Amino acid sequence: MIAAEQETTITYDNEQKLVRIFTARLGDQGKLKRAGIHPIRGSTARGFFYELPLNRLKWRVTPESHSNPRVRNINLSGLVKHRASLHRKGIPE
Repeated sequence: MIAAEQETTITYDNEQKLVRIFTARLGDQGKLKRAGIHPIRGSTARGFFYELPLNRLKWRVTPESHSNPRVRNINLSGLVKHRASLHRKGIPE
């Protein structure tokens, strides 16, 4: 199986409280195995199918970050006052 075919599909049914997962990705198969979830059918050549209770599924989507989260917002009015108190070479007057 080529890399483009190695996918993971997750569907969940809120009424049945059931999650169905198909994965051909080895990393995802390992994650499920470490979580104690075993395939109900499938093969190494095609991928595996899993079913688990909905309450075992946790997923997270993180916001897209355009800046370093450690950088704090700067009060520009304070910065302008500070820069005004400096000599043109950056030395305090």
